[in-house]
Amino acid sequence: MKKYSKKIEKAIAEKTGLKGDEILEYYKDSVRWINAIESGRMICFVVSVAKSGMSRKMKFLECSCPKGGKHYFYFNFIWFLRRSGESVQGDCVNVSGCGMDMIFAVNYDIISKLEMIGIISKEESARLAQKTPTSIY
Repeated sequence: MKKYSKKIEKAIAEKTGLKGDEILEYYKDSVRWINAIESGRMICFVVSVAKSGMSRKMKFLECSCPKGGKHYFYFNFIWFLRRSGESVQGDCVNVSGCGMDMIFAVNYDIISKLEMIGIISKEESARLAQKTPTSIY
């Protein structure tokens, strides 16, 4: 993963349309997403599936426990997912399609965008894109 720089700041601004402090927040959320995927702490809660099976509402959460802590906390990625171009309604990501693992598809899409921005390398992207979040139905 690449450190925050003017080059990454400019790429985030160009790809997302964000300005000012939002650019740094997007980078921080990107790092949080990458770390959660890498360490297996990303959870996807499938809230609902349409009767047709063609769409789903999902929540992506990071499971986190502070060092020395005894309690786990769950942090969402709604702001980050919305700014990454995912279809967000309320606190859920709406995903359309069938015939493939849509949880995998969302992670693959996000990881590909982070590579395109320049936050991660092509090698990191290839590895992280294959790590599907744990799903809860």
